[in-house]
Amino acid sequence: MRKLLHCYHSSLLLSLCYPPDVDSGDEEERLGGLFLRLARSAHGLQRHGLAEFGLTPAQARALSVIGRCAEPPRMAELAEKLHVVPRAVTPLVDALEEAGLVRRAVDPANRRSTLLELTDRGRATGERIFELRARATGELFGPLSPAERRLLIELLEKVDQDRARAGAVGEGEPDRDGAESGAG
Repeated sequence: MRKLLHCYHSSLLLSLCYPPDVDSGDEEERLGGLFLRLARSAHGLQRHGLAEFGLTPAQARALSVIGRCAEPPRMAELAEKLHVVPRAVTPLVDALEEAGLVRRAVDPANRRSTLLELTDRGRATGERIFELRARATGELFGPLSPAERRLLIELLEKVDQDRARAGAVGEGEPDRDGAESGAG
């Protein structure tokens, strides 16, 4: 219930701050409104697709990151890759382990550390999630030509790099899934 209220209040606040009529206002207001509206659309497409897996976007992101690691990551490394505080990783990994997608293993190099390994089911689910995200991205950005997509990527990377250099206010704050927000 708390998550639902948080989601409702966050959406309500965003709606009040950025009205749906993004065709009016100054450039910054239009840019902010469009960006947030498209971010909500992307989040909605992803959340809808993830429902079949029983995962939240934060859990799916953690699963994807673990799957892209060359070696099983430690819990602290996963937190770093997700741009979250380490304590935010525990409930994500708990849920993934309960779903049979991840298993914890003792790190032979440091018995105090825990390594995270994908199960066969976790690998297969990760591949399906990758396909889902590709379809959702294709649907969202379908109206753009390949050249326009490359330009958009270039522009967003420029903004992202600048935010990273500036210390990106908002990094590490809880998102709607109870995990810490961040890139990824």
